Amino acid sequence: MQRPTYLPPQWSAHVQPEGKPYFSHKGPLTTVTESWIHDAKIISEVEKWIERITLQIKNKKTELINVELYIRIDENLDCYYYVVDRQAQSLFWTENLTTEDVGLPPVASPSHLRAALEKEFWQHVDRFPAHFGGLREENLLQLLDAFSYIRIDQITSCYSTFTHPAEETNAIYDILKGCRGRTHKAEVVSTIARGWNVVLFSRFHNLYGEETPRIDSRHSIYVESEEDREVDGFRTRMMCFMTFKQSEYLRERMNTLFVDQFVYSPRVSDFVQERVREWKEQVVPSLLMLSLHISFFFIHASWMAVAISATCFSFCLMAALALIQQHDRLSSHKDPEHVIDWFHSQVLGKYKFQKVAFIFAAPGAFFTWGMLSFFGHWLFIALSGIDSTITIPLAGILGVVLLLCLLQVTTASEKAPPTPALTHPHSSSLEHEPAGRIVDIV
Repeated sequence: MQRPTYLPPQWSAHVQPEGKPYFSHKGPLTTVTESWIHDAKIISEVEKWIERITLQIKNKKTELINVELYIRIDENLDCYYYVVDRQAQSLFWTENLTTEDVGLPPVASPSHLRAALEKEFWQHVDRFPAHFGGLREENLLQLLDAFSYIRIDQITSCYSTFTHPAEETNAIYDILKGCRGRTHKAEVVSTIARGWNVVLFSRFHNLYGEETPRIDSRHSIYVESEEDREVDGFRTRMMCFMTFKQSEYLRERMNTLFVDQFVYSPRVSDFVQERVREWKEQVVPSLLMLSLHISFFFIHASWMAVAISATCFSFCLMAALALIQQHDRLSSHKDPEHVIDWFHSQVLGKYKFQKVAFIFAAPGAFFTWGMLSFFGHWLFIALSGIDSTITIPLAGILGVVLLLCLLQVTTASEKAPPTPALTHPHSSSLEHEPAGRIVDIV
């Protein structure tokens, strides 16, 4: 059967800036939908549910002015909806529901819930920007004020809590400045809505306005159990000994990138970029040190010591090349979702980043052990040519100094240094907060 090409009375068609069509209904309760109302079955269900939900809203003594209904009819003719309050910049439903029912993340207080719903409101405006006549200029000016503060905070603080890097913040600010005087256009409405969504997501994540907000990206606002903070003492000491404490340093750095199980992808990319640069810097020195082993062919040397140092430099070279090949693509900011997925995959139970930190420290550790073996052998050759009355005391002194240095690198804390935690009486979840999205409810 051929579908009609005309729209029912009081319905109008619009197109989102990304190109997806949607439809709006001008009645007692303004309604928007992405369901294809050219289908007779769909429009019949849509109009039936509009009447039903309108009656439910009136029964709650709620004014229909500045209220808008979103409705979706799926392939099984089931109805999904939410109601938008444009004056309050929030969402509500006609039933008593929990945040879990509507897919919202855990909240700490009523004001925290308000921030989550305001974020979803702007997500709605982004999806349906063309049917209501545009936004007030005040919405744009307030957003510019918010981004002005974010920019200065990123300049004056090394650990800004905003979820985007400074380069992206500046780009967003410049785009928003060009929107002045055109807030009635659908493309500009969508642009402003996305800007607010970014700001509100950051505020929600950092408990903006709450009793204990996050004001430093390294600080936790939830309390981890002692079991989560524990690090195996023997394992840690062994890794510190083998990597000269480099693995412990990297583990602590990675812990600061995973506060409350939230990942700032640009900072992870910068961290990986630093590691890749270090690995690349170890390639040429490793090749040079391997070539210097040729000198042992012309002197009387211990082939065991030569083999040990050559093996260390070879492992350093191979490990560095393998890690560069595997992680170089993560050092750019072009694919944040891939970076976040990779970083989450490195968390292993209560040991968290201990394994990956040890792997990242391996090239440097192999190079250092190779240098100790190489120059230690040369020192042995040099001392063997000196009178034994001098050699033995000198070798003893050097041995004690070396032993003390090696023992020093095994000194590691039994527990990971706790991230400063700000407790909140309503916060009991340590779950990763998902990106804002429109949530439908039956």
